[in-house]
Amino acid sequence: MPLPQLDFLFDASKRSLEDAELAELNRSNNFAKAIRVEHDAWIESLACALLYRWFMDNREQILSHREVGAPPKKATKLFENRKESSG
Repeated sequence: MPLPQLDFLFDASKRSLEDAELAELNRSNNFAKAIRVEHDAWIESLACALLYRWFMDNREQILSHREVGAPPKKATKLFENRKESSG
């Protein structure tokens, strides 16, 4: 949305300026909510990518300990929250 015209700012009533301010604050809040959602999705996606990279880099060591040691404990569902939020 373009900036308001200077004439409007001078000629508008106080009520009109208040209404315009509230409308822009509401619009700004909506943008902030959308950004938070996208930001959270970005962070979660990056965390998953880093987990995949870490596992690829350490897979042999992890598997060698797994074969020598006790049976693995029941794994938690790493991506449970991700599936719930995307579905």
